[in-house]
Amino acid sequence: MQLGVLGALLGSTSLELFRKTRAKAQSSWERFISQPTFQRPRNPDTVVLEIATAPITVLGQTLDRGCIRQLNGQRGYTTTQAKGINLELINQLPVPTTVHWHGLILPNAMDGVPYVTQPPIPQGQCQRIHYPLVQNGTFWMHSHYGLQTQSYVAEPFVILDEDKSVGLIARSA
Repeated sequence: MQLGVLGALLGSTSLELFRKTRAKAQSSWERFISQPTFQRPRNPDTVVLEIATAPITVLGQTLDRGCIRQLNGQRGYTTTQAKGINLELINQLPVPTTVHWHGLILPNAMDGVPYVTQPPIPQGQCQRIHYPLVQNGTFWMHSHYGLQTQSYVAEPFVILDEDKSVGLIARSA
């Protein structure tokens, strides 16, 4: 009888701790996302990226793995240095996530490191990201939450230079 009471007490305490932790995380997210930086409205140039799972087939085996894709199904993201970043990230995963922009010079609050530069994006929530770019090249974006990168929550991220004179030099024979 005493063990049953103790078990019930521990179970209810664990449930209450879980609820408080979840409420605190939601409150932290709401404070973070309410900053003016993240309140820019979506416009026709905004690209929506879903952080989700998608099936992949390897050696005849189909598995669901993470992905970062546009609404049309295209994976990854390409922009120009002149356009900058104009994104809305939607977390469709069953758990929180963040997106780190590997190798970019960007505002610290947009760096995507959970509990350091930002709280994780809760399931079903979105984050607006808008900032100028000071570089171009080929980069990658990936989750910094848990082991999501190892589950392929990672994609290419390309910043094109609009200067057509940049590139390979044609040589005459």
